[in-house]
Amino acid sequence: MLLSEEDSAAAVERLALVARDLVPSSVGAGASLMDQTGQRTSTGTTDKVAAAADVLQYELGEGPCLSAWATTAVQHIHDTATESRWRTWCAAVQGLGVRSVLSAPMVFKGNSIGAMKVYSTTADSFDIQDEHRLLLLAGAAATLLGVAQGSDAPQRLSAGLQAMLEDRQAVETATGMLMERHHLDHDTARSRLLETARSRRLPVAQLARTIVTPSIAPRA
Repeated sequence: MLLSEEDSAAAVERLALVARDLVPSSVGAGASLMDQTGQRTSTGTTDKVAAAADVLQYELGEGPCLSAWATTAVQHIHDTATESRWRTWCAAVQGLGVRSVLSAPMVFKGNSIGAMKVYSTTADSFDIQDEHRLLLLAGAAATLLGVAQGSDAPQRLSAGLQAMLEDRQAVETATGMLMERHHLDHDTARSRLLETARSRRLPVAQLARTIVTPSIAPRA
């Protein structure tokens, strides 16, 4: 069986609905297939809040979905108000009402091809049983959708993980430079980086590299 791009997209949409219904405490869910750079190739969300929370991860280059994909491990946020990882993303989704999150990798033949996540508006909404349910669904989804990946997917995914790490390092380095240059705290510097990227219609990582290597473009 070989799924077309349209088939994969439709399947992902349905899987997001299944994830929301399978985990009782969730109020929204999403499922995404990733390419070798960590960008979405197909995505499905159950509501506007889940869609907005997902978009923020890709704009900021951080969040539990991207980390689940990169590490092939479940990521559990008990409370976005106190979570120390992905601080910029957590602060942003609090404005959407998101307080707790579960994200599970979709692993096919040892390679992560995407991630599934569920969101809640209440802190500490998810427990170990919810993690187990989401992992089972993500595994089944990966088996179904993995056949849509090309035969060179393992090599491409390996290269993609390295590229993602390099992008994150560039963003962190640029954030540190803005902190020092403008006497900002970490979150303010990251927000300025994001706002500048949006105004210039550039990926955050690309803008970060222009800051790290000033000869590429004017300073942010």
